[in-house]
Amino acid sequence: MMKQIRVLTLWYAGNMGAQLQAMALCHFLNKQDDVNCRLLRYHPVNSERSWQYLPKPKHWKDIFRNIILFFRIDLFLKKKKKNKLMKNFIKRHQLLSNDEYWSYEELHKTSPQADVFITGSDQVWNFILRKDPAYFLDFISDNTTTKRISYAPSIADPWSEKDYADLSRYLNHIDCLSVREKNDIETVEKLSGRKVYHVCDPVFLLESSVWQNLAIMPSYKGEYIFCYFLNPDGLALKLVEKVKKLTQLPVIYLNLDLFRKLKADYTYEIAGPLEFLGFINNAKYVLTNSYHGSAFSIIFKKDFSVVRKNVSNNRMQSLFDTFGLNNRFLDNEKINDLKLEDLKVNYSMSKAAGEKFIEDSKNYLLSSI
Repeated sequence: MMKQIRVLTLWYAGNMGAQLQAMALCHFLNKQDDVNCRLLRYHPVNSERSWQYLPKPKHWKDIFRNIILFFRIDLFLKKKKKNKLMKNFIKRHQLLSNDEYWSYEELHKTSPQADVFITGSDQVWNFILRKDPAYFLDFISDNTTTKRISYAPSIADPWSEKDYADLSRYLNHIDCLSVREKNDIETVEKLSGRKVYHVCDPVFLLESSVWQNLAIMPSYKGEYIFCYFLNPDGLALKLVEKVKKLTQLPVIYLNLDLFRKLKADYTYEIAGPLEFLGFINNAKYVLTNSYHGSAFSIIFKKDFSVVRKNVSNNRMQSLFDTFGLNNRFLDNEKINDLKLEDLKVNYSMSKAAGEKFIEDSKNYLLSSI
């Protein structure tokens, strides 16, 4: 009998990493015998925010930004084209459920049916972004044989102790617990009183050849430095300048923020997940502060360097610890002393550890379902 699996994740987000990890988990599971896995089409509060041209302001910077956007038809058109690419990706590559839910109340009242529900991956447990019990699978009745699994959810920003009582109750609804970041194991074990597994992000579940076959290669021919930063700061700009000076290669910048400028030879402002893969796959060097920018650099075995962001660096630290790549994090002093040979990543040192981690993650997932 075909096992029905539904996944709750951030499939609706207009974000490269969110889209690619959601696709990866479903596609990996559907490669198994007698499995029918679909992403549950759940739209939580503010799920449309990343698609909006003038989102509701959260602070004064957003107000200033919206005022500028109001008078910039060129930026509106770029945003519209980018959204179209992202939505085409969802239509063509995301395996979505037929049933659709537009609120937590509707989800809880209707209680969708499946043999297995999985929550994760990405930041479904980040309480700074959302506090939604749905991502703890609490809408499933305890009087059922339905299995509830967490696969690689990310907490990102540490949970507040004032939420511990609720969290303990939420976690008790889940039969098999895992997290994406190793440093979150202790907290989740403490609150659940059960063993918690450390597993890889779903993008690592698929072979690099799968991603390469999907990638849309850039029109630029020749070697280049690829830059992908979320809110680039002075340290990011300094890294780009230093690497360009060392390599004498042109800089390609994928700027999806439209405001965050960076000195580059070629700037692209319209791209979807497949173009994102192509930029990384074809790059000589990758410079980023993004989790999935780093993850795909590892998958494609690229020479890459990373600067820390102002928040959520635990995600990156856990990734590099696991794959034995701690020297990829660069601070101001390391950038000052950077040499050409420092840009090279020695993947032979991390190969065995990385392969075992991915295999263990697959075993956890398949044995849990």
